[in-house]
Amino acid sequence: MAAQALVPFLMVQDIPQTAANLLRSLPDTNDSTIRQNHIHGVLLQVSYMLQSFFEAKHITNSQQLQQEIGDISHSLKARLWLARRQNPCLVTRATFTDILNIVVGHLGTVRDRGT
Repeated sequence: MAAQALVPFLMVQDIPQTAANLLRSLPDTNDSTIRQNHIHGVLLQVSYMLQSFFEAKHITNSQQLQQEIGDISHSLKARLWLARRQNPCLVTRATFTDILNIVVGHLGTVRDRGT
């Protein structure tokens, strides 16, 4: 519930940058000092933000939208360990995978509209 609370306070155009910044705040690699609860909270915030962003965006293939998705994708790629076995927490693995599905699902929708 708390993760959803941030979304209404953001303007739609600020969501991609905020989501990318949150993703960049996550650790690059697994470490014994990592707090999975914090990671899970950040990932939930990003998930709700991206869902809201892609629901609100009706411009299918603008240059700015492509840049924003590229920034998010770059941030996700740098944290892919969260979706792999390196991450011992199944909950954060699943949440990271959900975020990947949101982004890939949107890319598929954009491609389908473009053809």
